Formats: sequence, C-alpha cells, structure tokens
Amino acid sequence: MTNYRELLDSTMVPDEALNTINNERWIDSSKLICYERIDIVVKLIYLESVVKGFKSIFFDDLYREHLECFSNGNISEPGNDRKNDFFSFEESFLETYESIKVSGFDEIKSLVPVSNGTTIILDGAHRTTCAIYLREKVKVIDVNSPPKKFDVGYFIREGLPGIYIDHICKKYIEMREDKSFHAICIWPVGFNFLKSIDKEINENFEVIRKKRISLNNNGAHNFLSQIYSHDDWVGNYENDYQGVSTKREACFKRNKSEFMLYFVESDKDLKYVTDFKNNLRSKFGFGKHLLHITDNNQESKQIAELLLNENSISMLNNSYPTKSKRFQEKLHLFIEQIEMSNIRRDQVCIIGGGVLAALGIRDTQDIDYIYSGDDPCLNGDFDFKNKDFSNYKFSVDQILNSPDKHFYYLGLKFCSLEIVRELKTDRSEPKDIDDIKAIDIYLSNEKSLLDYFNLKIFLLKRVVRRGMISIRIGVGNVLRFLGIIDEIKKVLGMK
Repeated sequence: MTNYRELLDSTMVPDEALNTINNERWIDSSKLICYERIDIVVKLIYLESVVKGFKSIFFDDLYREHLECFSNGNISEPGNDRKNDFFSFEESFLETYESIKVSGFDEIKSLVPVSNGTTIILDGAHRTTCAIYLREKVKVIDVNSPPKKFDVGYFIREGLPGIYIDHICKKYIEMREDKSFHAICIWPVGFNFLKSIDKEINENFEVIRKKRISLNNNGAHNFLSQIYSHDDWVGNYENDYQGVSTKREACFKRNKSEFMLYFVESDKDLKYVTDFKNNLRSKFGFGKHLLHITDNNQESKQIAELLLNENSISMLNNSYPTKSKRFQEKLHLFIEQIEMSNIRRDQVCIIGGGVLAALGIRDTQDIDYIYSGDDPCLNGDFDFKNKDFSNYKFSVDQILNSPDKHFYYLGLKFCSLEIVRELKTDRSEPKDIDDIKAIDIYLSNEKSLLDYFNLKIFLLKRVVRRGMISIRIGVGNVLRFLGIIDEIKKVLGMK
C-alpha cells in the first residue's frame, strides 16, 4: 500500500486530507498547465531559457520575483530549510530536471496532488514543470482539498511588474493551443457602459488579463491597420491604410486614447462568441464601433504581440512604417518567403536598416534578419546575419526570446532600436554614423530642422488624406440627416 504521507508535503496536503485521496492515475503533464496555476508558465519560461542557453537578466528577474510573490518578498519554501534563496531554488529545480530527464517521472519518489475533479495542482510545481518540458507523463492523485489559485490576479496583487504579467499571459496563450482564446477590445466610445460590459465578460468567460491600453492617434491608426489588415476597406501600405481613419474616428471619439483590453479563455464555440458580441452591440449601441472580439487563437496572438509587449506599444505610438514604401514592398516579399519555407515567424527577427524603416526613420530595400537555426537560404535579396552576433553581448536566441529586446510589426519580430544602435556603433561605417545620428534624433525627439520638416511634410500629407476622408464622411452624414442625400446623388449622377 502506498504511503502517501512520505510522498506528499504536509504543508500542502495536511494529514486530514490524506483520507480523501483517490483516483491515482497517469496523465499527460501538459494538461496541468492551467490559468489557475499560471506560475507553471513562469517556471517553463525560465527552464527553457536555462536549457536552451539564452538565460538573461530578464528571465532571472522573472523567476526570482515570481518566487518572492509566494513569501512576502522573501524566497523560501515552507518546511524546507534548504530552499531559502534564489540559488538554492534554481539548483533544486535543475537537479529535478536532470533526474526526470534521465529516469522519467518516478512515482516511487513523488506524486502530484490535484484538487479533486480538476487539473489544478496542489503541490509539486517544479517537478510538474520539468515533466511538461520533457513531455513526460506524471502520476497524479485527487485530493479533496480546495484549489489554491496562483493566477494572474494573484501575481498582480503581490506586485509582480506588468512587463512580466504581460509576457506570462502571452506565453500561456501560445502554450495552450488546445484551448480557445479571444482578445476583446472595448473602444473608448463604450466607456460609459464599461462596468456593465465588464460584468458580462466575466460572467461568460474566464478573464486571463485585463489591461488599460493608451494609444495616441498615430498608435490607434497603426494598431487598427494591423488587426483589420485582411479587410478590403482598410486599404494598404501604399495609401497609408486610409480606410482606417473612418474606423478610428468612430471608435476613438473626441480623441480619447484609452481603451480596455481583455484576454479571455473560453470553452464555447465561435457562434456563442459571435452571438455574445452582437448582443453587446445591440444592448449598448455604436454597432461595430463598440468593441472588437477576435475569432480565433491566431488573431488573439496577433493582439498579444502588439499589446502585451511594451516595445510594441511604443512602436505603435511613435512609428510611421508606411513612410518607407520600398521597405514595405520588400517586407511583404520576405513574409511570403518565410511562409513558403515553413519557417515559424517567432523564430525570425529583423535587424539593421529594416528596424529604422519600420519606425519610419529612413527607407531601405535591405532586409537583414537573424534566425534560431542555420541559414534557411531564402530566395530573394535577404541577408542572414547570425554571424554578426557571435561576439555581441546578447545572443540570437536572447534577442528572439526576451520581450525587452524586440517589438512586433505585421507578425514579425524586430530587434530593439537600442540594439541596432549598439551594433552600428561597433561597426561605425560611414552609413552607420548617419544612422546613429538619425536614431539619436528619433530617441530624443530633438529633430534637426531638415528632419523636422521632412517629418512634418509626411505627417501633413497623412493628416490631409485622413482629413479629406473624414470631411466626406461628415458631409454624407449631414445630407442623410437632412434627408436629401438620394437627391444629391441623382444630381451628381451617382448610384
């Protein structure tokens, strides 16, 4: 007979709970990744960074600070005096990983208790994480004990910084491909009803992340042009996605810049989600301008890339990507090539002049990139640049995996402008010197007179173009209100 007391931590499974143990079984360890134990995602992120060799300050701090959230700012494990600091936790974690890697999950040494009838673990997060990473099954037992929720809300209350919260949520969405996730954007026009809408969202879905997003007019334009890019009315990069102006003005009335973002987990089908969306629009008004809800995980991941990464939000607010027409044409060819080559987008990152072009600093026809592997030999004039990072302080994998070292645009990663500047400073060719000056102007917002006027001319063209669209819309609305639009169309020979 199994001696459960020897296999289970008494601080997590007290003596009185031992008599309730039942349903001992082997399960797929990945099923234990759940919203209620989001800390497992943190441990997976950290373990991967160590095993694959791209551990950095970001991953150390994420793991350390999440440990501190369990013990009021200290790092300790109840009932285990040996685990009382970061290094002892890390050492024990890696020892467990090596043990399971060599011998598999040993039921003689330990079991994983779960709350009765759920997949929410009560103890054993580190060994569970190791099993998940190694794709090993684990032996679990049901215990009649209420689940302990270490969800996003818990870590927010414990003071985990937002940059980590966002990254955890983004990775959770990516890890659980078997679940359905939706991003919900409540636009500013609906803020008068936000409390009621929030209540309905929480009643119908499991809210993973709730975040207030602040975009300026330019940021709203860049954001909408990406999430609606597959709709014909949006336009394209050649006309600066001119159709977005109408949508932005309808959703962001009176230049209000903040909207509410939700990421939700759902076990409902798409019809349920669509009906929910339409019911809210009918109840609170504003039609399609009240809110946006993604249809599938791919669309949700796109919004996570843009809004659960502070570099991406900064890019939205401060970039003018359609100013770089030659780059846009080349970038779309590059995207076609990586898709034809079955290369995952998250394994590629644009560097060099392409970053400057995406931000609107200067145009380019060159696309330099790094990739988490050998040269994929893409067709076209695209330069594989992994060798440039052989002596750099950050590795290719660190740039690809650390959210503080890249931003997203059109579903691709672009390395941070600071990294581009450092690389150009190290090389210091004549064109690099010019780029460094332009980067410094961009970063400091202290533009030279010529830069100032060039930027103003571009912005003026954009404002005029968007303004003319708004004027046409405004005139049309007035004529409709007066009831004479059909007569005017007849006079002008319009259908």
